[in-house]
Amino acid sequence: MANATELSSRDKQLISDFKEITQAAEDVAKEYAEAGDGESPRQRLLKTGQQLFKSLAACIPIRLQPERFPLTASWYDIDLAPSPLVWKSIDTTRLAMSAASFSAIAGSIEWTLLGRSLSEFTDQLSRFVPMLRSAAPEEQGARLLDLQHRIDNAREALARVMPIIRDEESRLDRIRQSEAAIRKSEQDAKAAARRIAEAEESAEKAVGKVADLEVARFFQEYARSRRLAYRLWSGGLSLSLLATLAVGAYTLKEFPPRLIADEISRWAIIAPLLILTGYAARQAGYNRQIAEWSEMTFLRARSIDAFTMRLPEQEATDTLHKFGMLVYGSESKARDVESADDVTTQGLWAKLISGKQ
Repeated sequence: MANATELSSRDKQLISDFKEITQAAEDVAKEYAEAGDGESPRQRLLKTGQQLFKSLAACIPIRLQPERFPLTASWYDIDLAPSPLVWKSIDTTRLAMSAASFSAIAGSIEWTLLGRSLSEFTDQLSRFVPMLRSAAPEEQGARLLDLQHRIDNAREALARVMPIIRDEESRLDRIRQSEAAIRKSEQDAKAAARRIAEAEESAEKAVGKVADLEVARFFQEYARSRRLAYRLWSGGLSLSLLATLAVGAYTLKEFPPRLIADEISRWAIIAPLLILTGYAARQAGYNRQIAEWSEMTFLRARSIDAFTMRLPEQEATDTLHKFGMLVYGSESKARDVESADDVTTQGLWAKLISGKQ
């Protein structure tokens, strides 16, 4: 019972291998018919492969339907081929796989691959034919002799073609290597250009940061000097007020308002002090406003990059432009203190947002 099961399994495998070989023969015959009988390497390889399949088909004990295999059905003759018992004595799976591989590559335009595949198929056949001949009766050996003759012819043809195939493969390898080198050079050039651009951008950012620090330092020092001037003028204002009050009290005591001449004399003494007091008040206010403006500009110069980094590109560009015009646009901007709105923190911020110059 075990032997019958093993024999049935072998029959199924043999039938499957025959189907694969017969389909491969039909595919190769179709590719050869489409390529035509010419002298190109691919046409010659297809012709050799078709002849091998035709001789192999004559040794396979199977009958095919012409409507399914129109190109190769006439190659098979079940009465003259070696019997299935002969084929069961060898492993046909590797032969079927080699035949299917060659038929799959037959449609490729890479004739070098076709030549390599035909060489492998020929080697497989050359190993199986002696096994078939040793197992087949003498009266069934005629077809196998013809197959052996076809194998020998294929070997001779491949011996002439293989050097050409190797030369072509070497040429294609050189082309591929050249293309790979060109692609690598292009990639290296792009990477170098990208690194240069990054270096330039980093350099610009570094220069910009240094410039920002210098500008911020200038406004910081300027704010300190103006703050000191404000304090000095504030002190002068206080002294001037005290002096005005003291002189006023003294003149009232020494020059009672009896005559017009006395009044004129008293105001002649007090008037310069009042003028000095007014000027000190004006200078104190001016320096205080300029100090506040410089301190705010110092803070913005230190933080403008961090602020604009979080803005969209166009808004960041507009903000930097407005800030630059506000700071560098005109020297008179920093000295024009007639309007408090022009120099106070709120006034500067309104200018920056609205673009007012």
